[in-house]
Amino acid sequence: MSGITRSNTQFRITVEVEGVTNPEVNDLLSSSLVIVRFTNSMWSCWPVIYLGFNADNQAIIESAIYGQQLINVTIDLLTEPEPGGKEQIMPGPIKLSLMYLESDMDLPLKPEQNQIKKEDVQRRLISFPTIPYPAYNIMSTFVNKIWQEPAAMMPLDIIKQVLDENAFSTEKILDDGMNETFINQLIIPPMSIKQMVDYVHEKFGLYQGPLFRYCHYSGKILLWDLYKKMQNNKDSPTLIIYKVASKFTDSNKYDKITQETMDDWGRTYMTHDTIEAVYLGNASIIRHGFNNIFVTHPRQDLYYIHQKDVDEITDQYGIWHEKNKMTYLEQLRNRKRYITDRVAFENSGYSGVYNDNMITSMLGSKYKMNSFIRLMIYRNFKIENMVKVGEVLEVRPSSDYEQSENANYGGSYIIAKSDICFNKIHKGGGGDNYDASCSILAGRTVHTKV
Repeated sequence: MSGITRSNTQFRITVEVEGVTNPEVNDLLSSSLVIVRFTNSMWSCWPVIYLGFNADNQAIIESAIYGQQLINVTIDLLTEPEPGGKEQIMPGPIKLSLMYLESDMDLPLKPEQNQIKKEDVQRRLISFPTIPYPAYNIMSTFVNKIWQEPAAMMPLDIIKQVLDENAFSTEKILDDGMNETFINQLIIPPMSIKQMVDYVHEKFGLYQGPLFRYCHYSGKILLWDLYKKMQNNKDSPTLIIYKVASKFTDSNKYDKITQETMDDWGRTYMTHDTIEAVYLGNASIIRHGFNNIFVTHPRQDLYYIHQKDVDEITDQYGIWHEKNKMTYLEQLRNRKRYITDRVAFENSGYSGVYNDNMITSMLGSKYKMNSFIRLMIYRNFKIENMVKVGEVLEVRPSSDYEQSENANYGGSYIIAKSDICFNKIHKGGGGDNYDASCSILAGRTVHTKV
């Protein structure tokens, strides 16, 4: 194992409540914080952060910490100390500006006349579910706008214009795969930015493939086509996870994997745990249909029919590495589903030529996650990469049975959810740090790589 060095890490977390002038209160919160859960999910619109304190709630009550102040949390990554040395804080801390949604506190019995004295302290678990304020601010901003004919704007350009007018960043909105049909007129009713994105997407389709819509904890809105994200990044993923074998015939293989995780730290990891694999192919077809028939209602024609089946949607808009066809029971090909409540979107004015992007994106979203894997990473990881839902993760299994034909669980997936849990390590002497683990759920349309 020549060249391999030790790089175990821990975390340090500090808490500061804005507007609280008593430093003892912030010190109390930082020292009594015992658990943090940092959850990102593509089925939500922003992260959720749970803070758990093991503290006497008297200081919190007397300081009136009931949601009127933002809670600033800083998470530092520490290097493992050398013998006789101290831990070093690595650059690039995670800074969270949180608004707490609710609190859960017990009110234990205390003497009638009491101060926060050692003999009066009664510690209880105090929980604060929170969300990042920058993400909440952008997604809940109120908008109302009219584009009159001829607006001649593509659906995604409408979203960008509204964000620009409200001084919000559009740098994480990707154009690849977008619906290039022009809209001549549109009314955005009074609604939030999150609702506006969903409204325009449902009406026209922002992209040809499945939509990814999320807001980063820093307040940047993320929009892209998941089919294009997979095809463009499957060979250059954000994360690489090696699932090591229980025993290697050649021990140099294990050393090589270990060395790669050291050299490419932050992007490449390995796990010795069991990986959970779930496939929902038949269930998805039973639920959503194999042949989807949309009877839409144009402005002038009585009706117009759009028809798409699972094989077409999977091939052109699904999330797959190399194999572009789902595995399912052939008898399910006769499963039809009719949708009759949609308004047809004409490509240009009243041309009578209708755009399919609203339908292909919706069906791509329904079938995008038929195959899931769930895995765990412990301690030594870079938080910023672990929270990147909607990005590409590659799994590299080591055992032969996981790489067999038609059952290859390797290859790239889209990160659907990450759940990071920080737990305090009680070392005493004011040196309490945090260990961390991260549960990652990733998915794709086709369960096998090839």
